[in-house]
Amino acid sequence: MNSSSPVASETRTLETKVLEVREQENVVPGAWASESRAPQSDFSKIRYHQIDALRGFAVSGIIFANLPAILNIFASQDPSDQRLQAVTDFLVNNKFYSIFGFLFGVSMALYLGTLKGDKNAKTWQVVRRMVILYAFGFLHSYGYGSDVLRSYAMAGILLPLAAFIPKPWDRVVPVIGGLLFFIHPPMGFLLIGFWLTRNGLFQRLMANTERLTYILVAAVAAIIPIAAALTYVTSSLETASESEKTWLFAASMPLAAASVVVLMIAYSALILRLTRNRDARLTHVLAPYGRMALTNYISQTVLALALGAVLGVYGARNWTLALGLCVFVIAVQMVFSYFWMRHFRYGPLEWIWRAGTRLELPPMRKG
Repeated sequence: MNSSSPVASETRTLETKVLEVREQENVVPGAWASESRAPQSDFSKIRYHQIDALRGFAVSGIIFANLPAILNIFASQDPSDQRLQAVTDFLVNNKFYSIFGFLFGVSMALYLGTLKGDKNAKTWQVVRRMVILYAFGFLHSYGYGSDVLRSYAMAGILLPLAAFIPKPWDRVVPVIGGLLFFIHPPMGFLLIGFWLTRNGLFQRLMANTERLTYILVAAVAAIIPIAAALTYVTSSLETASESEKTWLFAASMPLAAASVVVLMIAYSALILRLTRNRDARLTHVLAPYGRMALTNYISQTVLALALGAVLGVYGARNWTLALGLCVFVIAVQMVFSYFWMRHFRYGPLEWIWRAGTRLELPPMRKG
């Protein structure tokens, strides 16, 4: 992109206005989806620090699924260790990745709403953004083969097409997302997050504290019977006959799917509710972590591999150890993110992503 073109000038003007608004809110513009910007008329509806905090919460939860898989750590034969792994699986599996996917859809909707200029300029900017994300995912896959960034990048190439679907026909997007959920939950929530944000529904929900509270209470009430039923079905599998196992396994699938949806909603409502105040302590902890989500997501794998090599714990049978390593990595990253974001506008990888997308070097230091 030619830096002297009308498109670039208009983009820089919009970015300047966004930065001014974010500085007034004491929120540092960040990375991953924080890079997304909504039209100026929507500023009052979007609370970036809440989105950043929720994203940080999602990244902090993802490591509890990734680190044990990277280091091939499982529970020991001790029943308490096995129960701890079962509880972790219930609370973590697909839940945090679903929040991550949902927020990627949110960010893409906000990002597409900021693009100005001719169609070719907008198209190539989106393409560059997704190609760079795919490259990050490709490199990350060498450390952790089950990388999700490549899937997000491919979805990001196609999402702009959904913006051309006229209303009310665009309601097909969340329907497709609901169907896709049963194949790949994070990708299903990605489409749902995109549609909710494009239609302003997610923004209104964030601004409604009372509704968030109702949603949280309803989700917590719903997860109790789901957890009890899933526990019963799972425990019954151990003593069931072969014919009974077929029915029990079939019953466990919708229960597991329901647990993903309900817990994902409960987690999201809780964090959005607790971080509504930008000066809240939890906001100061999670928001910087979320603004560096891409850096932290990839560095989690690097740190996990390093810890595995240094401590020699690859293949260990100790779930308590796995959880301890996860907490250690999160603590290190949160401290680093907090102090980094006090001095810089973007995380290291976020800065590279933004520079490659815009074809210009954005200012790194604050002030």
